[in-house]
Amino acid sequence: HAIVDNAIDSALSEYDKKMDKAIKAALLNDRHRVASCLLGYKQDNLDRFRDKNDTPDWAVEDWKYLDSIGVLEGDEKGNLAPNRAATRSEAAKMSARVGRYAASCLGMDDK
Repeated sequence: HAIVDNAIDSALSEYDKKMDKAIKAALLNDRHRVASCLLGYKQDNLDRFRDKNDTPDWAVEDWKYLDSIGVLEGDEKGNLAPNRAATRSEAAKMSARVGRYAASCLGMDDK
């Protein structure tokens, strides 16, 4: 929620005096819809990944969140490989999935 708030606040600050009230209200409404969607994820336990126990303790909650919104995929052997750096391709795919999820939160998906 704080990340969404900070990003929108930063973007709004430059145009704050020029923007009309209706546009501000629409952006604030979208901010709250996205935050509600992002915070309303189901808790996952990473059990579908064979190497889930290799995930560092500090990363477990973030990995659970990313898995619950459909960002994590794992490899063909069912591993998450949490201690390996993501390839450019993997990072691009995860970024695209986050974008699709955010768009669906705003009702802007391609259904």
